[in-house]
Amino acid sequence: MTYMDQFKDTSLFSTLTPVLRDYIIRSNYSMNRDLMNIHEEYCADTFTYATNITDCIDQTYHAIEMLSGYRRNIHKSINRPDYVTFMIENFYMRFTSIYDRMLRLLNQVFELGLPERECRDNTIVKNGNIRTKSFVSALNKANKLISTHRANRNKIAHSQTHTEDELNSLKPFYHLRDNDVSFDHKKYAHLYKTMTDDFVKQKKEKFTELLDTLVLYVKEFFDNVGKYVLEIASKKK
Repeated sequence: MTYMDQFKDTSLFSTLTPVLRDYIIRSNYSMNRDLMNIHEEYCADTFTYATNITDCIDQTYHAIEMLSGYRRNIHKSINRPDYVTFMIENFYMRFTSIYDRMLRLLNQVFELGLPERECRDNTIVKNGNIRTKSFVSALNKANKLISTHRANRNKIAHSQTHTEDELNSLKPFYHLRDNDVSFDHKKYAHLYKTMTDDFVKQKKEKFTELLDTLVLYVKEFFDNVGKYVLEIASKKK
């Protein structure tokens, strides 16, 4: 099961899925784009951009789940705090990219023709043909939720490893355990395991709440975008 199940009944996918299903059958399951008509090409391209969003949501949920997936006998080249840091960074990088993918979907839906790097608020959301559309409310809610985490994402991407006090307090123990043979780590192992478990549990709860909220906004967005896709696609038949 994937998290795509949450979106398959939205207006957007309810519009796209029958077109792609009929084409696959008509093309004898080849999905050869050379055989597509303009209507089918538009729907196929829109489907690709829409699933770029749902795939990223899928991967972000996996990043949350994998926060508690550390196994010392498997992850021999990395200690647990570093592994947790890696998964936290993974979450922020994926979570904050979902809004960018929503903008790129709109670029495709309304055939604006912008290069992907130019798909920004001022070119998409403030576009005269888009800013009054019904999906803008959900788009703005998604942007507001994500925007509070962009600074952290930018630091991770451009300048430094994710850091926070509680996580930093765990790192010296694991460093000593792995690098100082005179350190009696077994004496403190249970304490630090418990502290790390608690930290991971809190992170998973926080991240899951954030992503669950964003998913609601994305579903609202898909439901409102779907009618425009139907209208534009119908003109291409």
